[in-house]
Amino acid sequence: ARIDPLTGLGNRLKLAECLNAALARARRYGGQGYIVLIDLDDFKPINDTLGHAAGDFVLCATARRLLRMVRADDTVIRLGGDEFVLLIEARMPIEVSKVIERILRLLEEPLVYEGNNVAVKASIGVSVFSGDENGDELLTQADQLMYANKCSRKAGHD
Repeated sequence: ARIDPLTGLGNRLKLAECLNAALARARRYGGQGYIVLIDLDDFKPINDTLGHAAGDFVLCATARRLLRMVRADDTVIRLGGDEFVLLIEARMPIEVSKVIERILRLLEEPLVYEGNNVAVKASIGVSVFSGDENGDELLTQADQLMYANKCSRKAGHD
């Protein structure tokens, strides 16, 4: 019940468990964490033009790519649809902008599905926690920042 059947990643229920545990660790031991919400841009046209199998291929490839780039103790979740979450815990603050740059570069690498080049981009929102925050509020904050990023990209303000 905690695993996404398509990608094998954790799902929303797993995220809630992992986030609550991460918040407790941050309260107890210090440090901070990051919720990185990733939404694939231009995903719907892939399903519409190449079919749902192509969309599933892109989702699974995205899951594999994200798993390759994170540390063993980071958590990768498929939130639903074409949204993913990275839960990153850090004893010391990290340059999350560098993490975002790596994610964007990695996800923009072209994929080939049945001889067709398939390209996606991503919009990303990040919230930072130190342990005293509410998990749902952190997700909402990351979602709002991701949506603002998406709107900015669509308006041509990369």
